[in-house]
Amino acid sequence: MKQNLKDLIAGSITITDADLEKTLGFFKFREVSKGTLLLREDETENNFHYIQTGCIRTYFVIKGGNLKTRHISFENSFIASMSSFISAKPSYEYVEAIERSELLSIERAHFFQLLDDVVGWKDFYISVLEKGCRFQNEKIESYVTLTAQERYNKLLIDSPHFIKRLPNTIVASYLDISPETLSRIKHP
Repeated sequence: MKQNLKDLIAGSITITDADLEKTLGFFKFREVSKGTLLLREDETENNFHYIQTGCIRTYFVIKGGNLKTRHISFENSFIASMSSFISAKPSYEYVEAIERSELLSIERAHFFQLLDDVVGWKDFYISVLEKGCRFQNEKIESYVTLTAQERYNKLLIDSPHFIKRLPNTIVASYLDISPETLSRIKHP
């Protein structure tokens, strides 16, 4: 059940078999239905999720009730409200299952305990943070430097599965455009 996660961790850092088994022991299986909120605004993120199957997003609710999707993760990747997870302070965002998903989740206390107990876990943590930082920087750059059409074209080339698997409202929210603008871009 945890083979993909095991392979991902072992492929990312140098880790002994014993430490890898100890680490995997902290990850607990959880199946969630489409629409399940794993975290709400003002709650503190206590879990770091590995997605075995499905799709999870993080989003903000802004004035007027509009949703702004910050991040979307699919199979064989991680997701959490990282700011809340790191700081142990309430989140400004929501974490939601877009599809029925199978997760392996580790609690915050266990995650940070591994930094002290497992040689190499710090390297794994740094790699997760660096990947998140690069992703957020690239997303901000695209908002500043690309038109809505260019952002859509980039998503279509870099991540066509987003267009195939996600509803237009979520794609539009992710691209920071209205659903109407997305419709015009898709069907000129």
